Amino acid sequence: MSDSKVDDVVVVQPVTVPRKRSVPPLQWLALAFLAVAVSLQTLRNSLTRSSPNSDSGSGSDVFKNSRDTSLDAWVNKQAETSWKGLLDNFNREGTDAGCMVASPSTELPDYWYQWTRDTALVLKSVVQRWIETDPAASGRDLPASREWSRLELLIRRVADEQIKMQHEQTPSGGFATGGLGEVKFHVNGSAFAGPWGRPQRDGPALRATVMTAVAHHLLNRPVHNNSNSGLDVDYVKEKLYDGKFPSQSLIKADLEYVAHYWQSVGFDLWEEVKGAHFFTLLVSQRALRDGAGLAERLGDAKACRFYCEQAQKLEKKLAQFWYPDKRYLLASLDWASDHGKHSWLDIANILAVNHAPSSSYPIRSDRIMSTHYLVTESFRSIYKINAPDLLQPPSGKVRGLAIGRYPEDVYNGTYGTLGQTVGHAWHLATLGAAEYLYKLANDIAHSSEALTITSVSAPFAQDIFLHAVKNARIQPGAILLPSSAASQTFVKGLVRKADAYLRTVQHFTSYPNGSLSEQYHRDSGAPAGARDLTWSYAAFVSCAQARYGHPTL
Repeated sequence: MSDSKVDDVVVVQPVTVPRKRSVPPLQWLALAFLAVAVSLQTLRNSLTRSSPNSDSGSGSDVFKNSRDTSLDAWVNKQAETSWKGLLDNFNREGTDAGCMVASPSTELPDYWYQWTRDTALVLKSVVQRWIETDPAASGRDLPASREWSRLELLIRRVADEQIKMQHEQTPSGGFATGGLGEVKFHVNGSAFAGPWGRPQRDGPALRATVMTAVAHHLLNRPVHNNSNSGLDVDYVKEKLYDGKFPSQSLIKADLEYVAHYWQSVGFDLWEEVKGAHFFTLLVSQRALRDGAGLAERLGDAKACRFYCEQAQKLEKKLAQFWYPDKRYLLASLDWASDHGKHSWLDIANILAVNHAPSSSYPIRSDRIMSTHYLVTESFRSIYKINAPDLLQPPSGKVRGLAIGRYPEDVYNGTYGTLGQTVGHAWHLATLGAAEYLYKLANDIAHSSEALTITSVSAPFAQDIFLHAVKNARIQPGAILLPSSAASQTFVKGLVRKADAYLRTVQHFTSYPNGSLSEQYHRDSGAPAGARDLTWSYAAFVSCAQARYGHPTL
């Protein structure tokens, strides 16, 4: 296979061009015959900002010429609704000041608890908004907004609550004996002692990652009248990362837990399978690498080296999840019971990359592209709401597939019994599938590196090109140069497919209030599972940010 490159066309076959020689005119004609050429307005490097949250985020709207602008008004409104729904589940009446309930539902199902994982994932959206609205970030003496002040107070209260929970004696252990892997807690911060799938090791990793972002921002804040940097530094060194071993501080304790326990099995993020999990290990690797940077900044050189060493060791384990015969990443390894899973396809692997892209598994990894394509396609034939005539109505725009957690899922939002119940589509899964496509589009639109379509990513790429160009064909070996017509067409296809997923969420969102449940029924699309799921709201906020090309933590 030649490493030659072709610009300004959508390549449909591998191209062989002699090195250091110009391409003969006849060969260009042949390439033109074998390619789909698309007239597309050049993507701008910087566009005026159009955000789903008027005071959230910064960045250029690079997808304005690719996305379905008729969706914009709804996306903006639903993002505001989701932001409010997200915040409403913090500090609810009868809960601790820093408590975030997974849902206000108290029966069938009872989600009136605080999960370490859910809180950390949702807090990412809160911290992102807090950083972007911080008046100190401008370096000028600006008055603090009411929203920013509330967010800072909320983040500090959540940190206090998490520290309290870390020190609870739980069925998983105590503070220094494995208790940080405990799953969920009562709304007063006390440990839940009932039977559950424990431990779950992704929670401490996700919590360490988001709180590391908090620590860096506090350390970055300049001295001016509205911010006392001395107090910020003291807060970081006393509560968040004290640099001691053993440590009593929030981030340091979590990092030590992750570094020492990542090789041990635990339950997955769906709380069903005990084993080693791609999601858990990838977010653990990010936590260790981010934590190493904070440790170095605060002079904890020994810990920095240790975290880096453990993150590097994770590479070998993460590589084992690739299933070359099927061309996708397995969700779990080393499991004792499969909980009815057979394919081990799982949207969790896409969520993992959304939250923790790495050098081994970047957003543009061909293995991630292939996994995305195969896991989403696995729901096409098993949900009635994915019937072709429903996805492509005679009038109206095409909807994307409704996506669930994994094809063999039996949890219906209340119960889950093998052979008796079936699972449904999840909003956070459908939104996660869309968010990945937006992030990949953003990566390609801004990258100075070419993207090679491999035999692994070719089915994904073929599907994406068909969302942009009718009858397009792409084969392994095609190379998409930065800013080329081919690259721009690929971006257009990514955004169009992601928008189709959003139209599905729009269609099955509870109106008139825009409430997002945990699930929506695979046959009827009716809401299922817990109402007003905080994670669903955070997933929409994050997806909307990605749609407008804004950064997410």
